[in-house]
Amino acid sequence: MVTVEGFLSGNYTELPGLSATILNEFIDRILVYAPEKIDGKRIQKITIQYNFVVEIPEQKECVVA
Repeated sequence: MVTVEGFLSGNYTELPGLSATILNEFIDRILVYAPEKIDGKRIQKITIQYNFVVEIPEQKECVVA
């Protein structure tokens, strides 16, 4: 597991962009749930679990038509 100190002590204090390597070190897993239809709109929940963050509050839904 990567710690905050370890992550920031490397080359990641200034990020010109996100590479696959950086994302692999930063993100533990991405959970994609089954889509639902609510009021005629397709809603799909996605949860991103980070390596060294205990819990991040759930975001408000973002609907893309």
